[in-house]
Amino acid sequence: MKGRRPLDSKILDARRAFSRHPERKRTTPDPADGVGQPPEYLSDGAKVVWGEVVGYVTPGWLKITDRTAFEQFSELEAKRRAGIISGIERQLLFKLIERFGFTPVDRNRIRIEGDSGKESLADKYLNS
Repeated sequence: MKGRRPLDSKILDARRAFSRHPERKRTTPDPADGVGQPPEYLSDGAKVVWGEVVGYVTPGWLKITDRTAFEQFSELEAKRRAGIISGIERQLLFKLIERFGFTPVDRNRIRIEGDSGKESLADKYLNS
């Protein structure tokens, strides 16, 4: 997909992007928290990865809508740990790691609702 990823409506609303054109506002569903238990059809290694990662991820970070991508992540991470991952699969794994915000740099790019992190110095001066 070329171009920028679209921003969530809640972010756009916070930026007052719909003040001039309220008809452009999209409604986004509010999915349930968590990805639940691993599905039965996952390999044993993927189930181990699933339980391990869900155990240390911040509550509210993963939603039920992330479940399919999280299944892919679990299978690929299990393959990586077993040493049988191909180059293309490794690239997909790193892309999923990035999208889920599992690295420090990517985690700073993602904010979850109710995140009460301190306002950065740049935000303080740019938004005032």
